[in-house]
Amino acid sequence: MPDPEKSVPTAEPLPPRRGSFQWDTVSVILEGTSPFELPSMEVENRAEAYDFLAHYGLDVQRAEDRQMLHDIHGEAVSFIRRHFLSGREAARLQIPEAVARAQDPADLLVLASETRKGTQSRWACAALRVMHTIHHANRAFRQESFDEIRRQIFDPYRNCLHVDELGCPVLAMGDTRVQLEGVFFKEGKSRDSIIMKLLHKPSNVAQEIYDWIGIQFVTRTRVEALLVVRFLRMNNLVVFANTVPGRSINNLIDLQSFRKTFEDLSKKYRRTDDREQLWLLEHLTHEARDFGKLVATANPFSGPEYRSIQFTTRQLIRVPNPAREPLQTIYDFLREHEAAEVHHLMERLEALPLERELTFFFPYEIQILDYENYLKTRMGQSSHAAYKKRQMLAARRRVLQGLL
Repeated sequence: MPDPEKSVPTAEPLPPRRGSFQWDTVSVILEGTSPFELPSMEVENRAEAYDFLAHYGLDVQRAEDRQMLHDIHGEAVSFIRRHFLSGREAARLQIPEAVARAQDPADLLVLASETRKGTQSRWACAALRVMHTIHHANRAFRQESFDEIRRQIFDPYRNCLHVDELGCPVLAMGDTRVQLEGVFFKEGKSRDSIIMKLLHKPSNVAQEIYDWIGIQFVTRTRVEALLVVRFLRMNNLVVFANTVPGRSINNLIDLQSFRKTFEDLSKKYRRTDDREQLWLLEHLTHEARDFGKLVATANPFSGPEYRSIQFTTRQLIRVPNPAREPLQTIYDFLREHEAAEVHHLMERLEALPLERELTFFFPYEIQILDYENYLKTRMGQSSHAAYKKRQMLAARRRVLQGLL
């Protein structure tokens, strides 16, 4: 691809529009299907391509947008080669030069719109799918605030974590304690992991990645996993009003069966301060038989035997407004001048509705599992490596439609 600073596409008048309804793209709008499943684009020439890109949000007449397209295209080609064309596929599948070194990003849209779907057209579609994903990933959130986001989310949990006399982690606050086998903080996803996850998601929107960061609690038993949930709720580490609907999965413990047994046993113990501990000691050995009859996980990439509790919640984040300090410096500098035009500029600066801090909700995932299921994440079909491979194969099938 040529230097985007030097090659400025010339604007051409749009030709008359086709009379077709363009049924494939209409179905995306009306039926909610993914644009990834489109068999082709519907762009006849560069003029239509430039118009499409401008309304998509990228104006090729702007140097910044040309550079952005240049970078996204290069990253997409590199990603496809690195993840989808390894091993034997590297010799059998080659990205055509017309796609890998497109002279103009608009050419990819035109190639992807060919009526007769040749190899170049299919590769153009594949490249555009990954480019679209990268563009959404780039818009996800302000990376410069990420350290502060992690601090505000993780610190309340870390303040409740202690180590017992045997060196094992314990969740403790006041008189409430839960023994843990381990706790792991996921500090962030790699860029390739973000792109891969978006490529296999039907919605393909970066704002819907809920596990940029997360916390995994590992307990000795399944019942104790439920005690972790109770601890987080009682101490408002997780505020139920901020949990994300539809993002909760529990295939670890049968809550209805647990609740019935617990309430039946509560009638036997009159002292409310110790009945829960007495119940726990009496019934830990029976939990697998009584509370483990649940359906498999809803995540299609998890192993068939994997069991856990997981849910997504949101934290209100507050970060300093990055524009406030430099504007204050400018204001202080201008205040030393007496020219009328300077005072007019100062009045305009003072009138700016500049907030001291920016506030927004940021999602993160909580995962709780017992030690038996944790070991499954380290080996076999339920291992994390197996999960990532299934995810990659699904993304590969979506991107390289018609080429495999």
